[in-house]
Amino acid sequence: MRAKLTNGLIVAGVLWITLFALPQYAPSKSVPHQQEQLEHLQNSLHATLIPAGKYRCCLEKPCSYCLSDVEGCSCLDDVMNAKAPCVECVGEILKGEGNKFLAPYFAVAIAEKTGELEAMQHIIEEKYGIEVQDQI
Repeated sequence: MRAKLTNGLIVAGVLWITLFALPQYAPSKSVPHQQEQLEHLQNSLHATLIPAGKYRCCLEKPCSYCLSDVEGCSCLDDVMNAKAPCVECVGEILKGEGNKFLAPYFAVAIAEKTGELEAMQHIIEEKYGIEVQDQI
């Protein structure tokens, strides 16, 4: 019952944003203005989904890729279970933008898709300062 209520509130929140918050942002020819609108919408969705437990990302700043997934983001769980996170998270992790507390798990999780464990371990060592032998 509580899960249905939570899901209902999330859906209602997304609908509210779609129906009432978006119309005030009429399309503009200005690309920076449109980017600002998109960032505002993404932040609103994150603010709704994260407290509801529907957005568990492995990055310092939550990804936007998983916003299109009805189920939300489970990249944190994926990493902890040695599964590769979404493509945006993989890219950001390899740039050094992942959650530093999850860094020991990144190489194994990403290698699940790439098959390049040793290469991933060296990248994680370089970006996060975690020696290969300390990676899980």
